[in-house]
Amino acid sequence: EEIDDLLLMVKNIELENSATIDVAMQFEGIPTTIDNILLDNFVLEFPDFIELSYTGDDSRIELLQNGVRINGNLTKEELVSGGKGFVISGIAVEGFDFANPLYTQNVDGKNRLVLKDQQVKFSGAVKVINQEISSSELQDIKITPSVNIGRIVVKSFTGKVFPEIDPVNEAIALDLGGDLSFLQNENNNLTLSSPQIAINVTTNFSIPIELDIALNSKRNDGTFIGEDIRPDMGKVMIPACSRDEEEQTTTIIFQKNEGRESASGDSIFVQISRLSELLTTIPDSVIFSLTAAADTSMTDPSEYHYANLERELAVNADFAVEIPLAFDSLYLEYSDTITGLQEDLFADLADVAKSLSFRLKANVESTIPLGLNITAIPLDIEGNVIENGIEISAITIEPGNEDNPSVSPFVLDLAVEEGAISLLDALMIKAECVSQDNEESELRSTQYLSITDVVLQIPEGLIIDLSNNE
Repeated sequence: EEIDDLLLMVKNIELENSATIDVAMQFEGIPTTIDNILLDNFVLEFPDFIELSYTGDDSRIELLQNGVRINGNLTKEELVSGGKGFVISGIAVEGFDFANPLYTQNVDGKNRLVLKDQQVKFSGAVKVINQEISSSELQDIKITPSVNIGRIVVKSFTGKVFPEIDPVNEAIALDLGGDLSFLQNENNNLTLSSPQIAINVTTNFSIPIELDIALNSKRNDGTFIGEDIRPDMGKVMIPACSRDEEEQTTTIIFQKNEGRESASGDSIFVQISRLSELLTTIPDSVIFSLTAAADTSMTDPSEYHYANLERELAVNADFAVEIPLAFDSLYLEYSDTITGLQEDLFADLADVAKSLSFRLKANVESTIPLGLNITAIPLDIEGNVIENGIEISAITIEPGNEDNPSVSPFVLDLAVEEGAISLLDALMIKAECVSQDNEESELRSTQYLSITDVVLQIPEGLIIDLSNNE
């Protein structure tokens, strides 16, 4: 019979309902002098892969493993020519069990299950007891057996299948909110200590599934941050759904470090040593590429695939990305720009002040376990960096912790030479965080950076040219 291409092999088959077998033996030419015939150890044998049941009440019939045995007399009514004959009711096919699995074959380009030389066999003795009958009368006796099997509807089977499963390509957007959006600055370089990515795979396949998984991360402009990040172990195996369950959900947790967890219940922990490469800058999205295929490597019949044909087979997945802000090493860059200095501060001074020097002072208390370097970059009204005539000092904020906050003086000096005041319109304040090598750093919501006692000073005053050039 032609069957679906997904089927590779069949071990046994369960039917939706029992398939009735009608067996009859019709007689012609039985001499009228014969009242009954004895069937002695008469066996009706079916192919050995057919599983039978017998629910009839004929005491002459005994169910065998793959057939029935008949011992008893046939009545005169059962021997009448043209009558119903000897009818066996109550035999049914319950299923099929192949001692040697039946593999599909390609016949004329079609995928087929092929059974050769299968027969229903009759054997045993037919006797006439204590009666005389001439040989000429025997020549006219004709026995016609018939076997008709009712409609067979398959409910399920075990064997091996290779279903075609559509690949999954899913992009998950990451929204860190306004407070942490600076982590997505492309100049950052992070080595996260314990990032985790989880995939929940829900399937109703009673078939183990191999998942080939690749992870990619991107910015909104399409630039890759991490590309083709894969599990160290290669493919990930999803266990078969129990035959008794409608569906089964397995959580795959990808982690950077080895040995944190192992398979537990419905969870599988998988190491990806390159996982941090996916998040060297926090991406705008993580792309999951999954290709699923049935595992057909098993040789133990108890592990063969189970397919319930009453179910519509499906594999679904949902995704979660956890980014605990703990770092093995990192470089963070955050910048903000103070604009409109010409309009707000320097417009009236540009023509009269030869030079300008001021100092911004404050006290900074920090529980953040990272050193912070702060610099300022002068910009003109068009946003271009002013290369000459302006000098700005740098500031270092010491790392602290919640038990012992660091207190650092904040002193930012800016000196503007003659002629540069008319150019200065903006200051881009850039803060850089750099962790020490092999120093694990963790950012938490309870950490803070406090700036107090802010004072603006002009330590050297203003040098103003009041001469009248007109």
